[in-house]
Amino acid sequence: MSFRGGGASDKLTLKGKRQGFTLKKLVERKNILTKKCQVAFTLAEVLITLGIIGIVASMTLPALIHKNQNKALEAALKKNYSAISQALDMYQAQTGERIKAGEIEGRMLKTVLMKYLKSVRDCGPSFIENVCIEDYESSPKRYKTFNNTQYFRQNLLDDGVFVLPDGSTVILENSNVNVNSGSIYISALM
Repeated sequence: MSFRGGGASDKLTLKGKRQGFTLKKLVERKNILTKKCQVAFTLAEVLITLGIIGIVASMTLPALIHKNQNKALEAALKKNYSAISQALDMYQAQTGERIKAGEIEGRMLKTVLMKYLKSVRDCGPSFIENVCIEDYESSPKRYKTFNNTQYFRQNLLDDGVFVLPDGSTVILENSNVNVNSGSIYISALM
């Protein structure tokens, strides 16, 4: 007695109307009949499949694109942070002193940084007419913070603006003369 896999025996007969056929003969007969027919998907099946693929793509692609843009922006900001940090290190190496908050006037920081950074264009203070960033109140282009929560006005950023070789815009702001702090904004290109 030979034990084979779980398939049916070649000699198994079908019960019912066609008792004279074995399973093997029935399969062979069906193959002969189906060779004339071509196997294909119906138009409805193809359209349903394409619709499902489209829905899945429309749900996943925006998230992937947003994640990729955030990573590119993060990399560009880290690169610009490194460039500004190196410029401040070069200033310290040359003068022997480190710039600290409150020790340098806002407009002077621009001249110090531009001396050690390769800048493409000096945009001047941003309250004048021909600057690198348009005022959001008079321009359809809106500049927001990284987390897209608030706009900033051009007239607040009056301590200097310049553009780096990669197209990133560096904006300096000393918010108040009496306060020992300031801000450096970077509009990084991806």
